[in-house]
Amino acid sequence: MEQYDHRIFSEVFITNKYGANIAQTTKTTDYYQADEIWWEKAAAEGFYIGDLTYDKSANAYALDVAVRIDCPQDGGFGIIKAVLNIQEIIDIIKEHEQEEVISKKYGQKTSADAVQEFNSFRLLTKDKRVIYSTEGFETFEKISPALEQILVGEDIDMRIDNYWIITPQKSTESLKLYSHAYSRGYKDFKGFGWILVRIQDADEIFVPVARLRLILLFCIGMLVIIIVFVGVRTSRNISSEIDKLKKATVEIGKGKLDKKIEVETKDEVSELAESFNKMIDRLKISRVARQRSETALMESENRFRTLFESATEAIFIIKDGKFIDCNPAALELFGCSRYEIIGHSPAKFSPSKQPDGMDSVKKVIEKDQLAYSGKPQRFYWQHRRLDGTLLDAEISLNVLELSSGVYLQAIARDI
Repeated sequence: MEQYDHRIFSEVFITNKYGANIAQTTKTTDYYQADEIWWEKAAAEGFYIGDLTYDKSANAYALDVAVRIDCPQDGGFGIIKAVLNIQEIIDIIKEHEQEEVISKKYGQKTSADAVQEFNSFRLLTKDKRVIYSTEGFETFEKISPALEQILVGEDIDMRIDNYWIITPQKSTESLKLYSHAYSRGYKDFKGFGWILVRIQDADEIFVPVARLRLILLFCIGMLVIIIVFVGVRTSRNISSEIDKLKKATVEIGKGKLDKKIEVETKDEVSELAESFNKMIDRLKISRVARQRSETALMESENRFRTLFESATEAIFIIKDGKFIDCNPAALELFGCSRYEIIGHSPAKFSPSKQPDGMDSVKKVIEKDQLAYSGKPQRFYWQHRRLDGTLLDAEISLNVLELSSGVYLQAIARDI
């Protein structure tokens, strides 16, 4: 109480599970509470907050807060009720009310005059009745029709989220900024739906912005002058070295990696030249490594092609579910020409269903997906040559990585 200059809780008492008072800070009018709405809701839901009330004798607003206290040992419970004084909320608004406001001439005004002229607050209930206002008011009186019209979104020139700018009806009035915030509660508590409205003189709000704009324009102008002056001086000193860099980079772009960039200055340009020279050395190493890799890959693919062509078993290369290459043994196994195989799916050379009853097209897709996932496949397959004769084969299906991409390699053995 000494810290806040008012009583935080005007009344606190505790009941047992039967609703009888067992402890209290002040004398209550009734010692049995179980028939009260607040007690019933707190007992059932564990928590209760009542509507805001105003005590004229104490000149204070208060809320009834009740919480169920459970005893896990015997399953009993009690309920504590406190009457909370919301004067602290009013004090927060009053603190803002006392802030000094900058006048149009960048001078200072007294807090009382400034607030009345440029800044006012209104705390409203959810049904738009006044709880507190920096201007004169009656407790729980209805707000003016003009303000209610603004809150419901009518007669508004500009609305962005939770604030509006209202154009004055008279030439002698200034532009007003209306901002508001709703009480949204906390966690499971949904809040009271109270509305805090702040009305400000838009001209006074933007006075610091106008001053800052002038300062920024001046600073930017001076900065531009300095940058131009320094830029001209610097460009004269480094233009010749930049020309050397440009010519050297053109030569490097043509593939002449024996070119070295030499500059005479000891500044950022020389550091850039050194970086270029290091990059050239790395490019040389990279070119040699790439050439070796390409040579090794070409030799590997040549060996594969030799084995591919000379193999006695039928080998097919598959891409996107279609044959894109095959060896002579494959042509002999299927008894057809290369033209009749390339570009077609394995399903074309299969009956509609396999001996296990599974659809050939679906089974082809399933086996391809398993092989692409890194799981080599070996399975029985029944083919059908173009002349209609059936062919029983054992199929090996694996991923094949070449320089041109990733493929499937299928080897068919006549069984």
